[in-house]
Amino acid sequence: MEKQNYQFEKQVLSFDYDSTILIKNKEHNGTGESLDDLIADSLRDYFKKDNLPANILEEEISKIQSICKQGMAGEINFAESLNMRLAILNEYGININKDVISKYAESA
Repeated sequence: MEKQNYQFEKQVLSFDYDSTILIKNKEHNGTGESLDDLIADSLRDYFKKDNLPANILEEEISKIQSICKQGMAGEINFAESLNMRLAILNEYGININKDVISKYAESA
């Protein structure tokens, strides 16, 4: 049987299984919401690198948590919640990348 090679268009795929595929990292205990933790860590890294005020960082993290709670309560749908949380990162030009994810991912 001939082996088939498939090529896929690069797309974004997000799983949020609350620590099933992600673990808490050494620096932060996390909230238990995987995506929120990745977003918060991305913000922390950005704010630390650019020496930005901690109070603004905490406000942004609070916004992320609030959006998540609204989604869990059914006040907004998942797509809207995801877009709102990622928009906060976009305001700072931040992308969640493999460096951020590697803080959480267990090596096989």
